[in-house]
Amino acid sequence: MEEFLKQLPKLAKDKHKENKTFFTKLKKKTPKNLDYIMQDLHEEEFQQTDCLTCANCCKTTGPLFTTKDIERISKYF
Repeated sequence: MEEFLKQLPKLAKDKHKENKTFFTKLKKKTPKNLDYIMQDLHEEEFQQTDCLTCANCCKTTGPLFTTKDIERISKYF
């Protein structure tokens, strides 16, 4: 597991173009069930990866808020 975690930055760099294409496609036409798709992917990945050992997401990615998110949260408050 330790070796795999050390390889993550290189693996991410190797897949950068593929991932960028995928996310660009998602932005253009978001599937209605995207939340369910992402939840399934999340659960599948975390059966293999111990979040507390890796923590790469927390180290490299901050929360993303869209204008709609901000408006929705503002209405709540």
